[in-house]
Amino acid sequence: MSQSNYIPGNSKSSASLGEGTYATVYKGRSRTTNEIVALKEINLDAEEGTPSTAIREISLMKELKHVNIVRLHDVIHTETKLILIFEFCEQDLKKYMDQHGNQHGNNRGALDPATVKSFMFQLLKGTNFCHENQVLHRDLKPQNLLINRKGELKLGDFGLARAFGVPVNTFSNEVVTLWYRAPDVLLGSRTYSTSIDVWSCGCIFAEMISGVPLFRGKDTQDQLLHIIRILGTPSDQQLAKMAKDSPEITLKPFPRCPKVDLQQVLPKASPAAIDLLERLLKFDPAERLSAVDALSHPYFTETANDMAFGMNIPPGSMPPPNFNFPHPNRHQQRAHAQPGAQQYSNPPPIAQRVYNFDHHHMQHPVHVPHIDQKRHAFLHDAGSDYAYGLGDTAFQQQCSTEYPSLMSTTYLDYAASAPPPVSTFHRISEKIATTLYTNPHSRSSSSVATSLEIEQCRGQVLEDLFGLDDAQKRSQWDVIFTAGATASMKLVGEAFPWQAGTSKYYYLKQSHTSLVGVRGCALSRGAVVAAMDIDDMLESPQAKSDSSPTLFAYPAQCNATGQRLGLGYGIHLKRRHPNTCILLDAAAYLSTAVLELGSVPLDQAPDFIACSFYKIVGYPTGLGCLVVKRSSASFLQRSGYFGGGTIDAISVFSPFWSQPRRSLVPGPIHERFEDGTLPFLNIIALGHALDTHRRLYQSHRHVSKHVSALLRFTTRELSLIHHANGRPVVRLHRAFGNSEYLEEPGPTIGFSLFGPSSEFVGHVHLEQLATINGFQIRTGGLCNTGALASAFDISDQDLMYEYNRGRSCWDDEEFSGAENRPLGMARISFGASSTIDDVLQWVSFIRRYFVVSEPVIALSKPLTTPKASASAVASLQTLMLYPIKSCGGQSLPKSSSWEIIPTGLLYDREWLLMDTSSGKTLSQKQYPRMALVRPSIDLNRRKLVVCAPDMTDLVLPLDMSETDDELSANVCSDVVAVTSSGGAADEWFSTFLGVQCTLHRLSGGASRHAHFDRATGSVPILLSNESPFLLITRPSVDQVNQWIKENSGGTSLDEPVHPRLFPRQLPPRRVHVHITAAAAALLRGYGRPPSHRYGDLPGARALSALSHGLRESEDRVQDEGTI
Repeated sequence: MSQSNYIPGNSKSSASLGEGTYATVYKGRSRTTNEIVALKEINLDAEEGTPSTAIREISLMKELKHVNIVRLHDVIHTETKLILIFEFCEQDLKKYMDQHGNQHGNNRGALDPATVKSFMFQLLKGTNFCHENQVLHRDLKPQNLLINRKGELKLGDFGLARAFGVPVNTFSNEVVTLWYRAPDVLLGSRTYSTSIDVWSCGCIFAEMISGVPLFRGKDTQDQLLHIIRILGTPSDQQLAKMAKDSPEITLKPFPRCPKVDLQQVLPKASPAAIDLLERLLKFDPAERLSAVDALSHPYFTETANDMAFGMNIPPGSMPPPNFNFPHPNRHQQRAHAQPGAQQYSNPPPIAQRVYNFDHHHMQHPVHVPHIDQKRHAFLHDAGSDYAYGLGDTAFQQQCSTEYPSLMSTTYLDYAASAPPPVSTFHRISEKIATTLYTNPHSRSSSSVATSLEIEQCRGQVLEDLFGLDDAQKRSQWDVIFTAGATASMKLVGEAFPWQAGTSKYYYLKQSHTSLVGVRGCALSRGAVVAAMDIDDMLESPQAKSDSSPTLFAYPAQCNATGQRLGLGYGIHLKRRHPNTCILLDAAAYLSTAVLELGSVPLDQAPDFIACSFYKIVGYPTGLGCLVVKRSSASFLQRSGYFGGGTIDAISVFSPFWSQPRRSLVPGPIHERFEDGTLPFLNIIALGHALDTHRRLYQSHRHVSKHVSALLRFTTRELSLIHHANGRPVVRLHRAFGNSEYLEEPGPTIGFSLFGPSSEFVGHVHLEQLATINGFQIRTGGLCNTGALASAFDISDQDLMYEYNRGRSCWDDEEFSGAENRPLGMARISFGASSTIDDVLQWVSFIRRYFVVSEPVIALSKPLTTPKASASAVASLQTLMLYPIKSCGGQSLPKSSSWEIIPTGLLYDREWLLMDTSSGKTLSQKQYPRMALVRPSIDLNRRKLVVCAPDMTDLVLPLDMSETDDELSANVCSDVVAVTSSGGAADEWFSTFLGVQCTLHRLSGGASRHAHFDRATGSVPILLSNESPFLLITRPSVDQVNQWIKENSGGTSLDEPVHPRLFPRQLPPRRVHVHITAAAAALLRGYGRPPSHRYGDLPGARALSALSHGLRESEDRVQDEGTI
């Protein structure tokens, strides 16, 4: 916003409100709104630039919007000054206490009890909001608490504030004004958290009661002495515990002082006030009350006297605070205007639409233990199992050093891939830069050295990941390097000696798709295939010793739910079926645990084991292995293709023959199956990655202990989350039920969420909310259809039904069309670098967005759609046409007419842009600049005119040539016929978008059909996703614009979002669009009066789909009044 919008601080009409080291605050006025504001003017040094405190204050205060936090309206940046425009507050708490304290008594500055209670409640509300949004203020004191004319207290001056949470960072201990600084910080702690602000709140509380600061030291040592003279000297055990929690604390000898009764220090305070104060001023930060729990303290609900909550001040002064104090387990009463969506830094409008209740209900109940208390409880219970014995602080520091990419996100998808540590790349790059590695098929010295490192890596894999510490036991196994676990399973499927009609392939139905895929190889060779449950597989007919080969397959760990069968289930299989082979998918299991092959008798161990290394150490990707029991090597037979390095002899001419590679001793089966040159640099990198893994985490077994501790805590916390009506929020899925063959589960949790009426919450909705809140999780079918089917009782007929109606594994469909059953689940998972803060943030997220902490009043009967009436007819205000898919739109004049064809509006989404390299259709998600492309149809000139910033207009003919060659393009999983628009158009779009692309047009007569069923049948469309029309009501647009303004501090455009197509304001709290009304509105509004029956109109079917979609929308939002 321009500086001219405000009267600047150096004008004659402004007054200086205060001056600090870096800034001066003036009273100013907005020229546009005439609102009085505070202008914080910061002089910029040409060499130093913008102070970091100012940058931090701006970035945090733009996100923190709450009635008890001072509002940042705008920021003005010039070459010499930075001006922050804040809401104006008349004075700070210190000045207020000086002016309105107990002037006629002995305690000058002391406030009356009602005022203390009001201000304390507001202070804790603002502080709690900061903590819920992972912000530490770090400088709470009376001078930084502002009071406006309404008696509202607001937290200000966020120059020292810092974000915290994931992971906990190491902070400076040179924070907080001395008299309000916590003892742990005075002792040198740099890993403090929200308790630092809680201590300051306690000090301010005492000061409001007495009129003077409670602890008034001259320096750090003197401040500590003042504290212990009142609170008493902490015990040696307390100090030792604090030092353990924060190793940087320096313990000092203190004089032995007894604890002083605070009632003697503050004789006018009520017993409840003293109790609250004692809980806030705990020497040990772990014992301090959290802000959220302090709000529910009985002090705020006591009725010791009948005095109204107000300020006992002279007439004409500020009015009393307009806050009522609620019951501890209820939200603040609404007798006065309270903040709405602006109270949240990220208001949850999406979640609000799911349940149709006010988003105040989405705050977690106040009785939930605070995040710091949960962290301390976990660390106590987990002991040395968590953090590899490093201690929480050292482990957090290691994570911040080794995984800087995780500092800005909460990563909970380790089952998909593990992030690699930085030192792995340092070791690899240094080694490769200083050592010559060459093709191991050569015989040079560098080639021999390369071969030796590859063989060492095979042994390292068996030792570190499979527990084969003994060389003799390692010799019983071989490692075939592959492109990954999927390639390993494919190798077994292709090399297994299937015999038509007699060989069998039995696999657990809850297997990963890659393991299920082996059935394709078996079926193509005529083998018998069956998907089974755990018990059914064990009870299958025994194979005879002379029978055809039989292959059992199962996952050591379910990739979707984390349940583990490990090696134990295979032992039972081998005992029951000794003449068979077992293929074990160990990709998920090995990601955080050692598969202890050395602990199992060789004859009862699996024959083939598949794994991927990126799931374990993050890098290299594209590398896995198949571990083969040498005694079972005969079951893998090469046929067909052979590659370099896998044969001993080969013929040149017919009759063609080749001899596979053999060794002088029985063994290296890998020599027969590793075609061509191995990715030797990747394998060498793997060796260094395993070395780094061992250095950071001691061993892979320690990783298992670490993640198991997190898993136990997480499952317990999730199981404790309930709605106000007592119904659970989280349902944990178990792919294998409660089978007796299960091991302790792995660190993967598959789950679904429930609403307050036990209705499922859509997995896509969950993922979208998680993403915008900084979480990375996985949702959907998770490449495990069997687990999904078991979780939601989905049959093969149901799966075929969904496929026929257009549903696919990668789409956003959340529920089945037939019975509204979920079509996906959610998954979170942990790995070596996971922290307790990852878990705490996730649990807090679930509580905030999905817990209904107050009962939702349900309608006694469902609303019905009333009959059409003249007052309910919708009229079109704006009609937008989008000729090029995913580009900008063209507004059609109301005075014009426009043809409606069976696929919608003529020329709507008839062109598309396709990536030259991939052949995929471009979208705004990938290339946001597409929104700046503005195509328009000129019917008079019969031209398509395309405009974009700094580009010459592109003009193309509307009429298609009969000689244009047809091509194929993929649009939303459909293959459609298109024609090219020419090289000039391709060059124009490639230049503007910065990607090589081509413009194509749907061929004449070609069309698609919407995938998902409608009541009216399949709807013909062109290049739109699922419908030819999108109708948006004006109230919906107004609400979105309101949210944008609130999140941008009110500095955005008057109307940031403009609708494509929306009716004028409809009757309040009611939406009704009738099919004929919609048709008439479309035609009447654009100069084409209906001259015949609706059913005969050219666009009748499209309009019918539009109207049906409106009625579906109406059913969902009748109580909201928006579509």
